[in-house]
This record gives sequence, structure tokens and C-alpha cells, in this order.
Amino acid sequence: MKIIHLFKPTLLLSLLCLLITQNTQAQRFGKGERGERIKALWVAFITQELELTAEESKDFWPIYEEYKTQEHKLTRAKRSLTRGDLNDKTEAELEEITLKIFEYDVQLLESKKIYFNQLKDVVSIRKILMLPKVERAFKKQVLAAIKKRKQGERG
Repeated sequence: MKIIHLFKPTLLLSLLCLLITQNTQAQRFGKGERGERIKALWVAFITQELELTAEESKDFWPIYEEYKTQEHKLTRAKRSLTRGDLNDKTEAELEEITLKIFEYDVQLLESKKIYFNQLKDVVSIRKILMLPKVERAFKKQVLAAIKKRKQGERG
């Protein structure tokens, strides 16, 4: 995994903005110091890859954190509907679950639209469209690091 230089002023400002915003996403990154470390790397990675300026970072992170928190809540609620054995459900219950899943999908889409409109006033649309790709790249790096660490423990 690449070493991220945290001494860039933009990255430091981004980390400061992150610390100022509420820590509502702790569950996404894990608990404790390790989760905080991963979250800090996530912020630094996204800031660097999107080339956010200090001004953009100041306005971007509170909006994006709020969006990701909303997305996380909706995704968890949607997943909770299909926990357990679906074979024990009647067709009517399964239909009701399916319709609720659709409702969560609609809510998620509406949330994306709202936050897109807020973010486009802060950063370019190009940067907004790059976000999913950058997030996937970060996840890929984290998973590669975990895999490498596990292989090192075995070998």
C-alpha cells in the first residue's frame, strides 16, 4: 500500500474537518483506534485522489459524512429485512419485504439526489462522479493490505 504523505496542508485541513464533524460513521470503519486510523486514511486517500483544495475540503466533508451516514442507515435497514430464514415466510410476507426493500431503494436514490445537489455547489461534478471509483480503490488497497498481512502471518 502506498504511503500517504499527511503533511500536505490540504490533507491536514481535511483531517481537521473530519474531526470537527460528528463521528457518526464509527461502525463503518470499526471501533476504537484501528477504526479511527482507517477512517483517517480513508479521508486522506479521498482528499488526495480527488485533489480537493483546502476550501473544497472544508465544505465537502461535512456534507459527504452526512450522506454516507444516511446511506449506511438505509443500507443496514434494507439488509435487516432479509436476515433470518426466508423459507419460513409466507408469500404475502415476502411480498411485503420486497416492497419495503423498494421503498429503501427509493429513499436512497432521493438521498443521493439531495446530497448531489449540495455537493455540486462545493466541488465539480467530475469529482462527485469520481467518488465511487476512489472509494472502491481505497477498499481494494485495504483488502490487499489485509491479505498481505494474513499471508505474512502464515508464512
